[in-house]
Amino acid sequence: MIHIDSISPNDFTAKYGAPEIIDGTSVVFHEYNGENFGHVLFDEVLPVFSLQDSFGEPDLDTKLFQYWPKEPIGHSCEWQIADNGGREEENGQVNLKMCEKFGDMLYPMVSSHKLNRLDSLGPKPVCFERVLMGTAMYSGDCIDGNRGLPIKVPDHENFWTLCNHGRQSQFWRFRLFTMKNLGVVDVPVARHQVVIWNRSSDSGRAIHGLPDLADAIRKKFGVKVFFVELHKISIQEP
Repeated sequence: MIHIDSISPNDFTAKYGAPEIIDGTSVVFHEYNGENFGHVLFDEVLPVFSLQDSFGEPDLDTKLFQYWPKEPIGHSCEWQIADNGGREEENGQVNLKMCEKFGDMLYPMVSSHKLNRLDSLGPKPVCFERVLMGTAMYSGDCIDGNRGLPIKVPDHENFWTLCNHGRQSQFWRFRLFTMKNLGVVDVPVARHQVVIWNRSSDSGRAIHGLPDLADAIRKKFGVKVFFVELHKISIQEP
């Protein structure tokens, strides 16, 4: 059946120009709180993997296209800057340098290609050989925190976690896929050990009394306990 508004390839090319062809698989997504390591990992990188995992085998050759709308999406880096009167804070939540840093650090976990902005395509028509989109419900923040769309119900925290139920095997595949892409060899430890993130006291989220806690764990359980400062190590380091 031919749609009444269909157009022949020749007429299409004559009217709009020859389309640009993006070969292979592409994923279209948008950034959310990109200045925060955890949000980039679980609200951008994980959904990109999960979307591929749901429709076929994840592939490092996949191209990433970041949707960048004219009106900033809630809690994205550009939205926070707009909400801050256009001022970029050097050490605040809207630090674009951190957005770029974490993107450069984490996107290679799921793609060997440089990140593209969707609005960089054109003005010619663009045809994707295979395109995947719709990452919101695959994110760690699910429908509540992610995409800036909180559910206004008393027990909304339960909705916040629903998207993560029953996904244990997918999370494990995500771990194996990303570690392989980073060149990290998984060597299970022979004995249990406890790793404590020694977060900076000026972050506003530091937990105090950790040395005493570590001593108590060592004495009670007889396991190795050590501290790490995550900002001082690379993502490849175990």
